Amino acid sequence: MPLEPAALVRLLAPGLAAAALTVGCAAPIPLPPPPPEPPPMVIAVMPEPPPAPPPPPAAAPAPVETTPAAAMLAYADRVRGLTPPNAAAELSRLTGQDPTPGNLFQMALVLMQTRAPGDSARAAQLLQRVQAEDTPDARTLHPLARQLLAHLNEQRRLEEMVDRQSQQLRDTQRRAEQLQDRLEALRAIERARPNRPATP
Repeated sequence: MPLEPAALVRLLAPGLAAAALTVGCAAPIPLPPPPPEPPPMVIAVMPEPPPAPPPPPAAAPAPVETTPAAAMLAYADRVRGLTPPNAAAELSRLTGQDPTPGNLFQMALVLMQTRAPGDSARAAQLLQRVQAEDTPDARTLHPLARQLLAHLNEQRRLEEMVDRQSQQLRDTQRRAEQLQDRLEALRAIERARPNRPATP
């Protein structure tokens, strides 16, 4: 015979109460701890580089010291290729000045440009005069004068060699013409001889 609901509740009430007490006394399951907070983000700010110092002001170029030898080289470059009338005018101007070592040197440089017969020898004589002087101005020009004298001596040697070869060529041509004249004379004599009769 089935139990009535009220009787069923009375029957199960002690067991349900014990079960509820058991569940209530049980230790609660601990929850996992929350994750640690991330450390605060630090943003490093690089300081701005200091401004570059302004460049130092450019130094004024040092004055170029012009030595007598450098002045002579500049003068030689200026008179190179002078026409004969201009060279003659420059020589006339230099001749009217005092015969200082620089003046004599300049005259020699002009004479080396004229290519006229005898001017190279005159230029060599002027350079020798510069070398013979023992003044401070002359001594600064001695090395350059030696170089130019060596150049003039080599030039004179080559010119003499060319003159000798030219003379030898003229002598050879003259002898060839003399031989040709003699050959023509012999041919003329041969043509003038009477023909010999044929031998029987």
